Amino acid sequence: MGDADPRVRAALAACLTNDPDAYRRSYLAAVSTLCAGARLFMPVMTDAEGEIGAVKLTNEQGSTALLAFTGIDSLTAWDSRARPVPGRLPELAATVTEVGADALLLDVAGPAPLVIGSDVLKPIEGGRRLVKLDDGWGWACSRDLA
Repeated sequence: MGDADPRVRAALAACLTNDPDAYRRSYLAAVSTLCAGARLFMPVMTDAEGEIGAVKLTNEQGSTALLAFTGIDSLTAWDSRARPVPGRLPELAATVTEVGADALLLDVAGPAPLVIGSDVLKPIEGGRRLVKLDDGWGWACSRDLA
């Protein structure tokens, strides 16, 4: 029930490259795959006051990222105490905004971590999805959003 989608894991793994052009293509393909309805898991944990909440990490520069995982295995590899809340990318994009984070960080403990920044999350939160076109990439939306 909490298994990762193999297509999603493969798309994220393709981003593990040092070639900037290959990374850009792989990153866009990974986001497109996630936009196609992939199920993710957001960890929630109890804080010192006993409140349950989403988990954010802060880097050395002060940027924050909401955590999400492609499967229960990657979530428990990070922290077995965390409880998974399933969701799709648009819901997690909205949560990034709600908690005041700068990005979404997938599979922080592996197998293939990926950061999706707010510039990409904003259109997704607004109901758009990244799609491959004959001549590149574009944002698709339903008619009622146009």
